This record gives sequence, structure tokens and C-alpha cells, in this order.
Amino acid sequence: MQEKGKRGAIQVLKKQSYQITCLIKC
Repeated sequence: MQEKGKRGAIQVLKKQSYQITCLIKC
């Protein structure tokens, strides 16, 4: 359960960083 939550948080973080990178680059 903890592993799943950790992975989910990492996915959310990746999504956010991807959006921020797009905001800077786009």
C-alpha cells in the first residue's frame, strides 16, 4: 500500500514537472 502511494505521488510529481517544463518551453 505504501509502495503504491509512493509511486502515485511520483507520477503526480512527474506530471506536474512535465506541465511546468511545457510552460517554460512552449
